[in-house]
Amino acid sequence: MSTDAFKFRCILIRIQESLSDTDRQKLHFLLGEDIPGQLREKESLSTSIPAFQKLLQTLKISEKDCTYLINALEDIQRHDCAQRLKDYQNLIEKNIVLTQRENSIIQTNEVSTLLYELNMDNTVDVTDQSIPHIESQLEARTTLPQIDDNRSAIGQSTGVLDINEINLLPFVDETYPWTSDYTKQFNVKHEPHNYQLEIIRHAVSSTNTIVCLRTGAGKTYIAALLIKYHYVKKMKQSTRFMALFFVPRKAIRQQQATVLKQATNLRVEICEDEQVVHNCVVHNDIIVLTPQKLVNSLKNGHMKLSDIDMMIFDECHNTSGGNPYCEIMKYYLCPSLQNFENSTKPIVIGLTATIGSKDSSEKKHPVLDNLVSICSKLACCTISIVQNLENIQEVDSLIPRPSNDSFEFVRKTQYNRYFYDYIKLMKDLLTVIADILEHNECLASHEMGTSSYIQQLVILEEYAQKLGQVSSVSICEYLICLSKKFLAFYDLPFDMVLNEINKQIDIYYKRNKNPYPVETLVYNYCKETLNKILTEYSSNPAENSKLNDLITLLERHANGNAKAYESGYRNVV
Repeated sequence: MSTDAFKFRCILIRIQESLSDTDRQKLHFLLGEDIPGQLREKESLSTSIPAFQKLLQTLKISEKDCTYLINALEDIQRHDCAQRLKDYQNLIEKNIVLTQRENSIIQTNEVSTLLYELNMDNTVDVTDQSIPHIESQLEARTTLPQIDDNRSAIGQSTGVLDINEINLLPFVDETYPWTSDYTKQFNVKHEPHNYQLEIIRHAVSSTNTIVCLRTGAGKTYIAALLIKYHYVKKMKQSTRFMALFFVPRKAIRQQQATVLKQATNLRVEICEDEQVVHNCVVHNDIIVLTPQKLVNSLKNGHMKLSDIDMMIFDECHNTSGGNPYCEIMKYYLCPSLQNFENSTKPIVIGLTATIGSKDSSEKKHPVLDNLVSICSKLACCTISIVQNLENIQEVDSLIPRPSNDSFEFVRKTQYNRYFYDYIKLMKDLLTVIADILEHNECLASHEMGTSSYIQQLVILEEYAQKLGQVSSVSICEYLICLSKKFLAFYDLPFDMVLNEINKQIDIYYKRNKNPYPVETLVYNYCKETLNKILTEYSSNPAENSKLNDLITLLERHANGNAKAYESGYRNVV
């Protein structure tokens, strides 16, 4: 289906949605023998789509000439619908003239174009102007396509857990060993290592604390067990528990949520870009989110810290300057912002591999001053580390320190010409779908794929929901899905991202047994475009120089090292 045909059909769907039953009865009567007789019956007035389909099949109307339908709509006094078709027809006529002019220019410059393509093939360096502004959008990008992005909880609690029968003494008393039987009773993934137990017991006794442990040693699993401990402890006397797990980057939300779900068997949900925190907490025990989400809810009064039992700050060394972590703790520490009265403040757990300071001004101060600063900001009086000599040796044996530190020079990322061809096709896909969206003018000032672009789509979706415009809601959902994955093309294998998008739109479309016509149209157009790119990709793959360099590094460091291929082993960071 061509782009013009797609847009034209979307306009027809919008027109039929705006017609009343009386309008349809009049229109079907005027169309007479040009449509099947059953469509003129009163019982068939729920939709005019079959009538429009018949007019298209018999060539009474087309995207290039819809005068016949314009006249019929004017005759039933629906001048607004007729004007919409007139505007579209005028636009098509202008595009035809422009296309003819462009074709003549292309024909006269065939030699120049061929030379340009040959030059691009042999060019080693790509100028900054030819690459989209990726670096400035680093915070906004979603660098990892999410396989499970259906906006529902990751899973429900699967294990049978009798709260009242669980003994919590292994968390607080070394004389009560953690056994395999206790692991089953507590319904967690696996038995913690001794060094993890040391930190867990110290954290339980300290309440608020910062867990400092080297990368790869299982800080998230420690946090998961602490959450489960406080969950069991509270649920012995209460009926609800809520923990918020903050991650500084969107890209690791899925990773951390999966670990928490597998480790705790509690109800875990990711608070996505288009969601708000207070809507996620109702049916879940743990919410994984970026800190700004909670800041927004605290500012507009939709949530209070007294509604939360635990807050885990991943990579808490970011707690400096104007970071959202600091904004959250202002509400925690300042009575003028949040009065807890008789309610209990949430437990605060910080996770970090290195206690330092991200803020450039604070880096000038001595290390001890920075330790005091971060502890005071997080209201933590202790730092939980491995101190037992045997446990230190256990950490060293399981998580060895790098033995061959080196710095590698990586060239500025370069993409081949096919990459830019496919990016253009994806941009065209987004543009075509956005063009059929009502009030889409707000998208023009935002770069495609950025967080601000996605936020505008979220606003449009909410507005359409309030007005009951189901077609616009569906269009927004598809645009949000495509936009959230768009910047990932610059960092990940192109076909990998395309396949994830394909899976996602399949999930969207199949969730409704009777999808609306516009959703079917958008879905089919997306599938057609994506499959076209995948077919071309199989013959002419897009290349990313930085990915190629990474593969070379991994092969060099992993060569001959069987452990490098084991799950969880970190070779190159």
